[in-house]
Amino acid sequence: MVCLTVKYRDFRNIREAEIAFAPGINMIAGDNAMGKTSALEGVFFCAQGKSHRAGNEAELVRFGQNAASVTLRFVNDPANSGARSRQPGRQPKPIELSARFFLPAGFVPIETAPAELPAEQPAAKLPAEPADDPHDRRSRFPGVKKQYEKNGVKLAKASEFIGHFRAVLFTPDHLSLVKGAPALRRQFLDAAISQLDRAYLVSLQRYRQILQNRNLVLADAWKHPALVDTLDGWDALLAKEAATIAKARKNYVTALDREVRALFAEMTAGRETPALAYPDPLDEGEYLALFQKEREREIRRGVTLFGPHRDDVLLLLEGREARNFASQGQQRSFALAMKLAEGELSRAFAGEYPVFLFDDVFSELDDRRRAFLLSGLAGRQVIMTACRTEGLSLPNDSRLLTCEKGNFHIVS
Repeated sequence: MVCLTVKYRDFRNIREAEIAFAPGINMIAGDNAMGKTSALEGVFFCAQGKSHRAGNEAELVRFGQNAASVTLRFVNDPANSGARSRQPGRQPKPIELSARFFLPAGFVPIETAPAELPAEQPAAKLPAEPADDPHDRRSRFPGVKKQYEKNGVKLAKASEFIGHFRAVLFTPDHLSLVKGAPALRRQFLDAAISQLDRAYLVSLQRYRQILQNRNLVLADAWKHPALVDTLDGWDALLAKEAATIAKARKNYVTALDREVRALFAEMTAGRETPALAYPDPLDEGEYLALFQKEREREIRRGVTLFGPHRDDVLLLLEGREARNFASQGQQRSFALAMKLAEGELSRAFAGEYPVFLFDDVFSELDDRRRAFLLSGLAGRQVIMTACRTEGLSLPNDSRLLTCEKGNFHIVS
């Protein structure tokens, strides 16, 4: 899979730009706040259907504008795909994905509130994040309209947009995959599996909506006892989606464990052995029995206490929990191996590598891990950013671009 070009209009701090990428390694260099990360964010949005750093889509629209767009053209790489249906020598046809964001009429950016708002127009109020997952990134501005297209044809929903273009993103935040909160590891699994399995994405979306409604009932059940009678219906709906999600995650982590072990052995010359494990999934009936058994407890707490939204991935190094016993360097090696393994599983599923995106991670890695990362990226398209390129041994055929105030130029 090769990203050919990406066009931006009023996206973050990029007024208007088009970037052409080479099939191999592409390095975007420039100072902070110039637009490098925004460029990668636009590419990743076309894979995931959401931003990896925006709390709501309103943040993606350049300040002072009421709409933004990102358009990506890519091809499935015949050299890596192994597709049997293509005729020899015939080049695959490019696919174009486009996402547009429209702010509601009269919307005033939150930065201007409340001083610049007239008295009759109160500042927008942001609802609290869901109690069960503070990292959930659903839009907090329901008025933001999104429009998705594939090859100029409008798509009805985000789930139809996700999965055509695949990308693996690695940022400094991902270095906390090992020692960070369980929500980070759940996000990692959900993002990776959703690109490969549209049915999983649909089930995950249903689960989150059902969970939100069930939590509302639990929160009010103590003062409105009649609501308790509605829990049977919510329990049945939640149990069905929970079983689907847990089984898919278990299968993915089992496969991920094999890839991480192989990568770690190469990275450490076989001196250290990692392991990943996900809880044994319950089936639909077992989840339903669990919800009913713990109903009184959940009513007292006012929230759903059991389900995939509470699960975690156990990461071990030499049989000990990595978050507590691994050194910082070992934790970074583990996180790096997990992201590279994500790419390997994507290739195993689709027959070709995804595009790899690295946002200023080289400054966080030592020389040994930098060398391992670069040596292991042969045959893949990579788009990376850095403030400085001194000390990086990039291949001779790499493409170097500069970024300054949202403008991008090819240097070599």
